Amino acid sequence: MSKCVYIQVNERTTEATGAEFVNAPVFRAKLEEAGKVEERRLAIIGVRDPETTSRIEQAVDWSRAKLAERFGAPGDGYEVHFHTYGRDGVMKDLEPDAPGEPHELCVIMEAISKDAGRVEEIAVLATRNHFHARRPGLKGTVGTDAIMSDEVLVGEADYRWTLNHVVEVGHGTELFTSTPMTIR
Repeated sequence: MSKCVYIQVNERTTEATGAEFVNAPVFRAKLEEAGKVEERRLAIIGVRDPETTSRIEQAVDWSRAKLAERFGAPGDGYEVHFHTYGRDGVMKDLEPDAPGEPHELCVIMEAISKDAGRVEEIAVLATRNHFHARRPGLKGTVGTDAIMSDEVLVGEADYRWTLNHVVEVGHGTELFTSTPMTIR
């Protein structure tokens, strides 16, 4: 790879040339693995109240603060993400054209933790906290959000790279077995 040359052909294409195969003195195998590390729960929250849509960050911050009071700081065995669609939901801070104030938003609450019971409790509380968020200057809290389901949704487990290693082996099949297959 030391002689590789990369040339930008156009906006979406790069050409790579010059790579050479060099026979190594030792045979190595690359090992990679992804493993289940945590459970995930989701809730879908619709927001149409103009006081809440214009202050959505305050509602999220209030929910996070209440979670921290009960479960400790995020990163202390759990994560909670609020994905707001309808305003910067896809590109977030990279959005080149800041839109005006939306009249409705969809907030996806995503909770992640190792323990299925704990993540369930965190997800329920995060959703309820958002629903009842107190914001400066407002007297009421209930009725600003619509929750798609009273129960949180079970999401796919969180998988992360758990192994990324190169190991010396005597020959190419040392770590692997094969079984002949009969095709019918």
